[in-house]
Amino acid sequence: MVSPVDNFQKIIGHKEIIAFLKKLKNMPFIHSLIFCGKKGIGKRTLALVFAQYLACLKEEKAPCGECSHCQMVGDLEYPYLEIIFPGWENVKTIKDEDQYENLLDLRSQYRLFEMRPETSKKESISIDVIREIKERIKMKADEYRIYLIVDAERMTQEAANAFLKTLEEPPEKVFFILTTSQIHKLPATIRSRCYLLKFSSLEPKAIEEFLVKKGWPLDTAKKVSVFSFGSLRTALQLINRGEKIFPEEVIKFAEIRKREVGYYFFRNFYEKYSETDYDTIVSFIKDLIFLYRGLLYQKLGYLNLLEIDPHLKVIAERKTYEEIIISLYKLNQLYEECEYNLNKKLILFNLYSSLTDEKSFTYQSLDI
Repeated sequence: MVSPVDNFQKIIGHKEIIAFLKKLKNMPFIHSLIFCGKKGIGKRTLALVFAQYLACLKEEKAPCGECSHCQMVGDLEYPYLEIIFPGWENVKTIKDEDQYENLLDLRSQYRLFEMRPETSKKESISIDVIREIKERIKMKADEYRIYLIVDAERMTQEAANAFLKTLEEPPEKVFFILTTSQIHKLPATIRSRCYLLKFSSLEPKAIEEFLVKKGWPLDTAKKVSVFSFGSLRTALQLINRGEKIFPEEVIKFAEIRKREVGYYFFRNFYEKYSETDYDTIVSFIKDLIFLYRGLLYQKLGYLNLLEIDPHLKVIAERKTYEEIIISLYKLNQLYEECEYNLNKKLILFNLYSSLTDEKSFTYQSLDI
């Protein structure tokens, strides 16, 4: 007979946090947790495995990963587990059957050991959803109840105020787990009533070993693990591209130094991308951020691009530390603005200005 699987062992890293979570049954005074850390490092996954741990029918071997409770938690079908994310609506108010089915389909993508989807920053967690939670926790239950709130910093002000009252007097055997990559956006009143667990970035070697076990070639896994910067989700997104994780135009954009050279390249680039969909442009900017982080790490001596991609090392050597820092800062700003600004013309122009020679303060007029 195959021995039960301890799903905690499937988690990459975070050993100290796992050890703490295993003690929480003996800490009835802790009801609310904040899982804080960068995107894609396993916060939601560990929260669901912890839910398995609480729900498992084989308490002495929890989480076994095999009993009906563990399987229901993994599939988000356990009746005492609620998962809330930006865009999730109060299901009681949905009358359109197709809308309801689409929402359940989106929710299913948050299942255990699956790569969760990115949600638009325009989506929030509304007060109606928090009110529904407050109604549900009034019902008594002998089992542990877990409420997982993903990207909790995107609660509206009204929702945060309503949730605060629930945190002040939580029922017994109820756990609230809030995940966030932007802890500073959570109201201080909520932060002060939750136990904060800080998730560190994953080690590149750990990501590399995980990818190799999944059957990917070592060379590709090594390159991807470096440019994932501690995020397993990013690594899984990049490795599906094969050996060339960065498109050729991303590399060419990073090579731009002088405005007269960048201008002609940008004209061709604009003609192509001004007709493409918005998400493709955002993805292009995101790739540039990953690439420039690599150039910065090369400058700081944290990695050796010569072992990964010699051409990228040459690009890093041709740029100054200040050029990389300024471009990376502008790219991050631009990426944040993309969530709120749908003007593709302005985004493309800002992209051009963020990567051309920073020593000049004059811009060549672009007739676009």
